[in-house]
Amino acid sequence: MTTKNLVKADLYRIISRGLSYPIEENIGLIKNSITELITSNTIETDLQNILNSIYQYADLKELQLIFSRSLMKGTPPTTESYCTQNANSFSDVAAFYSAFGMKAKTGDAPDAITYETEFLSLLLVKYEIAKDAEQKEITHAAYIKFLDEHFNAFSEKYLEKLKQADLHEYYNAMADLLAYLATEEKELLSNFKTINV
Repeated sequence: MTTKNLVKADLYRIISRGLSYPIEENIGLIKNSITELITSNTIETDLQNILNSIYQYADLKELQLIFSRSLMKGTPPTTESYCTQNANSFSDVAAFYSAFGMKAKTGDAPDAITYETEFLSLLLVKYEIAKDAEQKEITHAAYIKFLDEHFNAFSEKYLEKLKQADLHEYYNAMADLLAYLATEEKELLSNFKTINV
């Protein structure tokens, strides 16, 4: 189970960095993470194909141009409050982050897809390094609650908007990775609710 959580944490980090403004550091982190994941032989073929596409199209200069033309202008919108029309998401998400030692940069919207995926990555890592069962339980409960109250609905709406924008193969591959994780998380949440009825 440990490997699965840490792989998922890496995938969330790839999305978080991949949907942020493309800088050399982020592209380097994405490519290094993809190389490690593929060479580890711990991921299935469909996921390998998605990651290979991201790697193939991760050209810094081209992505900076695309980002400046489209994503910086809000196409597609990248915040939960906009995508789901949930006016409370901004403050609620910030409270989640604060409870686990994370904070959005000043001036940034904490309910942006980049922060929400970074937070899920953080929770998975915190779960794996927890000192005891109580810490694991608290982290797992927060993870499930965050999926249920924020990420699941947001990722669905955000994916619709990202695919409609039809930006570039790199962003299409990022959308495929996000869709892959969103499907996994819906199943996880459904199983959790079934067990806890």
